Order: sequence, then structure tokens, then C-alpha cells
Amino acid sequence: MIFTVDDTIRWLHKTSAKMTEQVDYLTVLDDMIGDGDHGLNMVRGFQAIVNDLAVIENNEARLTVADLLKRSSQQLLKSVGGASGILYATAFYKMATVFQTTARINHLAFEKALAEAVKGIKRRGNVNSGEKTLLDVWVAMLTLFEESDKFPESEIIEQTARTAMENTKTYAATKGKAALYEEASLGHIDPGAASTYYLFASLAETCKENEDG
Repeated sequence: MIFTVDDTIRWLHKTSAKMTEQVDYLTVLDDMIGDGDHGLNMVRGFQAIVNDLAVIENNEARLTVADLLKRSSQQLLKSVGGASGILYATAFYKMATVFQTTARINHLAFEKALAEAVKGIKRRGNVNSGEKTLLDVWVAMLTLFEESDKFPESEIIEQTARTAMENTKTYAATKGKAALYEEASLGHIDPGAASTYYLFASLAETCKENEDG
């Protein structure tokens, strides 16, 4: 599979739709161990991305996958407050830097992009895997790509992201506002991990459409 500009546009549109559909659930999760604004932040951020895509399409601009992710990173920085906007923007920007160097975005290129995104999130957020943050889902996705010799099947992408999200229930939070809840955060899904699940569930749907032709 080669990941294209059209794939990227569909991925971003699907993610925006999922964030809107699940805004109440994300809000409930964040009410439990955060500020309660993660859902609205994600809706605002990805709607800004979709609005920017509409401008691009209307202008018939010929942009690359790297260009689209860089623009998306900028939209997230401008429209989303708090750590989540910075970390999502960092991940997208780091992926773009890898995609900028390759004409064909295959499994290996996507793996390298995920690796850079993980490094960027770790540095920018001062977080590590297992600390009940969105990073846990990104790391699981990177591991999946590293262990695959081709683009993983859509069903496996979705299942991997879902499992990583649900596993955050077993961790006590040590970062961000959730860390204030300490052991009380056990049993709760991290809201950032949940929104990241929707990001990769949308990627899985995009891949599924390609699988089905």
C-alpha cells in the first residue's frame, strides 16, 4: 500500500467526524481526570483542519502529504489550547518531516514517521510510555508497524489502537492534570489516548477503503 494525498485528506476528514461524534464521551473522560475540555478542543482543532482542507481544495493547490500534515499541525497549534494541541501538532509535524523526504509513502516510510512522532511527543511532553497519556497509543501503533513487513491490515490497526487506549485504565496517571488524581485515576481511560484511538481508527477506515478497492 502507498499512502497518498487522497488518503491523507480522507483520514483527516474521518478523524474530524469521529471527534465530533464522540465529543460528549471525550468530555466525560476528561471530566473524570482532567479539565473537561478535551472533547471540545479536539473538535475545534480538527474542524480547523477540515476548514483549511476546503480552502486548499477550492484553490486546487497541489500539495504533498507532508504539506497537508504540516498545515494540519499549524491549525492545531492555532486552535487547540493546552498540552493536547501541542502534542498532536508535534506528532503531525514530525511525520511530515519524514514524508517530505520520500516520494512514495509505503509501510517503511510510515513506520519512520511514527517513530519520529513518538520521539517528538516524548520530548515535547516530557512523557514516556506507560504514563497514561496519548503517547501510549502512538507507541503501540509504532510497535505494530515495526513488527509488520507491510502496511498492517485495517482491522489490526483498529484493534491495536483500541487495546492501547483501554490499557490506560490500568495505569495511574503521572503527567498533566490527571496526575493530581494519582491512584484515583486507575480504572479510567485517558482522554488523550481515547482521541488518539479515534485518529488511528480513522486511519484504519481509510486503509479498509483501499483494501476493498
